[in-house]
Amino acid sequence: AYTLVVSDFDGCPSVPSKPVQVFFSDQAPVNITAPSNFTFTLPNSSSVRLSWTDASTNEGGFEIWRRKLISGSTYTKWEMRALTNPNVNFLIDPT
Repeated sequence: AYTLVVSDFDGCPSVPSKPVQVFFSDQAPVNITAPSNFTFTLPNSSSVRLSWTDASTNEGGFEIWRRKLISGSTYTKWEMRALTNPNVNFLIDPT
């Protein structure tokens, strides 16, 4: 299910909309077991390695999203960084 949140000119977010079910190829979404043991390491000064335990065998992949800290409690907007292939359990993301 997807919801929509919008923001006005000063970034104040709305309340989420009612959930909407999305279907692909006229098929209902597949229930998967969420990954676990999410960790990260910094292999060098210009990337981060994300890893997790893939607890399902029927996912089509994982969306990897991130936002960066600007200062204090101010962050950039969320951006999708990658869509993994099925059964992948790590990603190296340039910082």
